[in-house]
Amino acid sequence: MKIVPGLAGAAVAAGLATTGAQAAERLVLEPYPAATPWKQVTDKTAGAKFVRDFIPADETPDGYRDILEASGLGPLNAQTPSQIIQFVFQGMARRCEHVTVNGPVARQEGGYAVAYGQVNCSREIGRPHGLKVFYKVIQGDEGWYEINRDLRAPASDTAGIIDFGKNEAEARAFFARSAAADDYLVKSVYLCGPRSTDPRCASPAK
Repeated sequence: MKIVPGLAGAAVAAGLATTGAQAAERLVLEPYPAATPWKQVTDKTAGAKFVRDFIPADETPDGYRDILEASGLGPLNAQTPSQIIQFVFQGMARRCEHVTVNGPVARQEGGYAVAYGQVNCSREIGRPHGLKVFYKVIQGDEGWYEINRDLRAPASDTAGIIDFGKNEAEARAFFARSAAADDYLVKSVYLCGPRSTDPRCASPAK
């Protein structure tokens, strides 16, 4: 299995050093909305850092078209979530033949600073497909958290323009999945910690 890390690789390339250890905060990923629950294919932890990957139940790690990736990055030498999103954009520009980006868009959610971004990748270099990727970065008190929702798309010569040919059903399904991905990151991914104002954090840990 080869799952290419999104932000982690970009952060290292940009020289963002990580230090310290993580304790009380917890990143919450609610179950991804699907008729059959998505399955977890990666669950790795190293000190303050972690990586968790999920794909649809009927897909495989070597041939997935959809993936949800969550990373705990520990403390970083960064100032804002938007800065981290910019590092992500730089990494994707090296990974793709052509890209267009939306964002970063900064917000406050549940007492924490967050940022959102989106990348349209015309074609991953050396691969037969393009990508549409939605990102969310959360700045916690004990570390940074990056979540991305990737959708593989037909490769194209122009980023942001996806040609499904005459397959209108596939096009409708792709754009429905895109809308669901964006909605999921906003509504179903959040950080619980000592100063969280999100009422869901008062519930038992998920």
